[in-house]
Amino acid sequence: MKVKLTISEGRARTVVVDSPEFLIGRGEDCDLNLQNPMISRHHCALTVQDGDVFVRDLQSTHGTGVNNQILVGERPLRDGDRLWVAVTPIEVRIQKDRSVWVEKVFRPLIRMPSFRGELIQTPSS
Repeated sequence: MKVKLTISEGRARTVVVDSPEFLIGRGEDCDLNLQNPMISRHHCALTVQDGDVFVRDLQSTHGTGVNNQILVGERPLRDGDRLWVAVTPIEVRIQKDRSVWVEKVFRPLIRMPSFRGELIQTPSS
């Protein structure tokens, strides 16, 4: 899976999320360092797990939002979502691998009896 964040404030730039835990904030230890005084040192975090991406606010002063809704707790992100870190807009692009879809969608179907060559009995009319 490929996750990219496009920051459009100031000089536009794109950053690749390259770890399962991705920290966003003003702190020097953040994976995405944003130098806006309204952004907390550790503002929010992205988690990439089992083919999904989640965002959670880290008790920031000015909050985190997704698509103009204030974030409470944790929620999944979808391709094209707009993440707000305080007042900084970030476009989220998620490109899922085919293997993720196979495991989540098709693998359970293959385990069903009808896909293992067994006959399915239907009532006679």
